[in-house]
Amino acid sequence: MNDSSHIVIAKHRKMKKVRFNPVLNIIFEPENIANDLQKARMSDYQQKQADKARMERLLLSILSPDHRKKMFLRFY
Repeated sequence: MNDSSHIVIAKHRKMKKVRFNPVLNIIFEPENIANDLQKARMSDYQQKQADKARMERLLLSILSPDHRKKMFLRFY
């Protein structure tokens, strides 16, 4: 194995070597579930972040100290 086939990682002053198997093993997806697997790999992270930001904007005014005090005085 040549020096370019491994990565050296320093951790707590101890040297560790990471080696990758030079034999490539390709696993093909069955065609009957390929579309489902592709959909499962797609992330909806951006959509969830947009939903979170929208909800925070909606709740910001409701959770403000002024609004809470106003509602407390209104009901009590």
